[in-house]
Amino acid sequence: MQLRATHPGVPLFVAGDLNMDLGGSPWDGTVRGRQLLRDGVQAAGMACVTSTDRIPAGMLAHPPIDHVLVPSGWAERCSVVAGWEGHDDVHGRLSDPSGLVIESGVDEVRRPGEAERCVLP
Repeated sequence: MQLRATHPGVPLFVAGDLNMDLGGSPWDGTVRGRQLLRDGVQAAGMACVTSTDRIPAGMLAHPPIDHVLVPSGWAERCSVVAGWEGHDDVHGRLSDPSGLVIESGVDEVRRPGEAERCVLP
């Protein structure tokens, strides 16, 4: 990956509309498509921290299709802490998919060769 080659040692995060429910629902994506996505995420050394099994029960009415990918070593220290539906009774449709807020228990990143540390908010 060009980003990794250009910025070695910097953690890579991906957030966006992957257009698939990674919880196995038959509605968004196909079984094969979801497996190909999971394989690609794993091959990139990343993990999805917004798959359906990681979302607190009752937070969303439907599984998300937008996801956050983090370095695989960070996954267990990340969690979904808030979410909102893509619509509400007052404003109607706000967005196509729902939204999620991720919290990371990782509080510092040290880049190779650097004496200083980067503290993440």
